[in-house]
Amino acid sequence: MKKQEILNSIREKRKEMKISQGEMCVLLGVSQSQYSSLENGNSEMTLDKLIKICEILNIELIGFKEVEKKNEEKDFLIKNIIEFAKKLQDL
Repeated sequence: MKKQEILNSIREKRKEMKISQGEMCVLLGVSQSQYSSLENGNSEMTLDKLIKICEILNIELIGFKEVEKKNEEKDFLIKNIIEFAKKLQDL
């Protein structure tokens, strides 16, 4: 999963839970501008902050990795199907 997809997931989950950026910054112990920069990808997020955000929003970090793995598997299958179709055309 790409960085922007992770940030979008965090933003969507926060909004779904009706938690404001102001509330998140209090829970994380950062200023609102710092949190906004994190969520918008304008500053680097530390692993500690990502873990804390995931705890607050009840997001499993492994979920991000699973989505990435599924996308890689899908890409692998599509590539194999295309290669197989080309071999069929050569027959």
